[in-house]
Amino acid sequence: MFKSLATVFKYLFLLGVGALFLFLAFRGQDTEKLLSDLKTANYSWVAVSSVACLLSHVFRAARWNMLITPLGHEPKLKNTFSAVMIGYLANLALPRLGEVSKCAALSRAEKIPANQLIGTMLVERIFDFLMLVLLTVLTITLQFDRIGSFLDPIVGQIFNGNSSVTPVAVLAFLSILIIFFSLWFFLLKGKIRYPEKLITFVGGLRNGLLSFKDIKSKKTFVFYSLMIWMMYFASTYLCFFGLDATANLGMGAALATLFFGSVGMTIPVQGGIGTYHYMVAQGLTAYAINKTDGLAYATIIHSSQTLIILIIGSICLMSLMLFTTKKVENGQI
Repeated sequence: MFKSLATVFKYLFLLGVGALFLFLAFRGQDTEKLLSDLKTANYSWVAVSSVACLLSHVFRAARWNMLITPLGHEPKLKNTFSAVMIGYLANLALPRLGEVSKCAALSRAEKIPANQLIGTMLVERIFDFLMLVLLTVLTITLQFDRIGSFLDPIVGQIFNGNSSVTPVAVLAFLSILIIFFSLWFFLLKGKIRYPEKLITFVGGLRNGLLSFKDIKSKKTFVFYSLMIWMMYFASTYLCFFGLDATANLGMGAALATLFFGSVGMTIPVQGGIGTYHYMVAQGLTAYAINKTDGLAYATIIHSSQTLIILIIGSICLMSLMLFTTKKVENGQI
């Protein structure tokens, strides 16, 4: 009973954190200007941006298949993609529930032991973390002048009041943020609550980790990992053309926006609501985009990506339920 209440309060707290960031993002903004931006946006570009985002999910599913194949299973790409989308759908309800949900979904569709799939999730987390580190380094290297001016007052207060930041100081500051949320991601979300299942869990985890060593083509795996983030980048950049205020921003701004948005999504709140809006709107100020226009951009791209998850994720979930029901009726389960 106590654990159940603690879980409820934890998720309510995280929801409150998201609401707080959402309040901070929208506080003091020109509501009429914001609504005007949303009404006059070119949603054709938003649609193209959404397609790029959807392709990133396809590449993620293909990469996951490469980790599963060495375990002796060959799931269909459509089932793996459905599981990925169901996982994203679950994340909109409860932070980080997606990893468990996608494993459960694919386990049911392909009859793969869930503990083995959870092991592959850890490999995916490690590579996503490495890609986030790479994104951080690229952003600082290529956009230091912009990022440095943006973080100047923040980092300056941390480093003994020095208002003149250096690349090392910026890297240290951003690394602290990434490490903090990564520890939350890896440790706090990886607790094993039932000791009696420890042996089974560890065995599956070991198999999942070893799956990377045994994949057929490590180059293809790395390619898929790069393409996931390239599609994130393309989605971010293409959506710039949806608003007049951001239409003239270049790829450097897209790289920085992707970074700020990724940090916002790393904070464990439901669907990145609030944290994503705040981080992206604040980050775009480094490119002379006022907060209202930046918030309009953040709202459009976040809403479009969330809509994809809601629609396609719901379709995938219903398809899985119908598929399972038919198997039960045919006596296959």
